[in-house]
Amino acid sequence: MNAGRAILHQEGRGRSSDGIQGFRFWINTLRKDKLNAPSYQVIKKSKMKSIEREGKIIRVIAVHYKDVLGPICKSNLGITMLHGTLEEGVEIDFKCTKDKQGFGFVFEGKGILNSDEIEAVTAYTLEEERFILKADKELSILYAEGTPLKEPIVMNTRDEIIETYRDLEKGTFIK
Repeated sequence: MNAGRAILHQEGRGRSSDGIQGFRFWINTLRKDKLNAPSYQVIKKSKMKSIEREGKIIRVIAVHYKDVLGPICKSNLGITMLHGTLEEGVEIDFKCTKDKQGFGFVFEGKGILNSDEIEAVTAYTLEEERFILKADKELSILYAEGTPLKEPIVMNTRDEIIETYRDLEKGTFIK
């Protein structure tokens, strides 16, 4: 989702009896791009290209991984997003890229990240380093990294925030 110049949004999904069924990613954009037209993209797991090897599946969500291109292109923000599934006892080796910040969100299973135990429904901040993730039981993780913008999230200045509230009051927020 890119809020762009204006989007009203309300979270509508929650957990089902089967657990987490989808994710929404909000990505901060460069100041110069914040007033672009809003956009929303739904990507189903079946539309993601994947790499499958020796008990692991890596689905590419954004940009590319090992020459596989994902359906979301945010290369201007240096973003990579992956969905990994590891069978019990399987490990994967990866590295958070230099000058980027990342996170891993384990949404099923548990395992070891380097020497730390990790568990489901937990996010882990990752910085430049090599990581080895090993599944103690089947594990699913979202991995994302991007180039820090070093700009405020949403609006950049007090005047822009005040202008947004004025637009809401006047009914001109959605253009």
